[in-house]
Amino acid sequence: MTKQQEPISVSTNEIKLSLATLSFVPFEVTSKVTDVAFASEPLENKVYFRKILSINVIPEEELELETTAGDLITWDIGNSAVITVTLKDGTSWTKDVTCTQCTATNVYSSSEVLEGVKKFEKATELAGRRTAFIGYEGVLESLEFPC
Repeated sequence: MTKQQEPISVSTNEIKLSLATLSFVPFEVTSKVTDVAFASEPLENKVYFRKILSINVIPEEELELETTAGDLITWDIGNSAVITVTLKDGTSWTKDVTCTQCTATNVYSSSEVLEGVKKFEKATELAGRRTAFIGYEGVLESLEFPC
């Protein structure tokens, strides 16, 4: 509220990316990722929403993400079509790389971010599988992959 008791408008910019894309975008994007969502093994019909403890990246090669719940999510260019999810209890499965997502807040579209997304798509042969890529005034609003 202002001194005159008028509401103040606040906006937040978010982008949603496949987790593996984090290996291709600038580190400034990765550092703003705080949450991750991923689906369970086939037939279990469960979605996990987790806070991120750490993300380790080898640019354009590898990603290792650990959640605060102790789960580990990994991806590497050698097996670029899948992400491996290992829960704290040892349960493990793979998911199509496009079926996991993370959210980065207060990230703006830049030529570096867009170039990273294009590199990811080329490296994983996913070009053209984006379903929503909405930008306005240089802001990257949303990037989602259907499962």
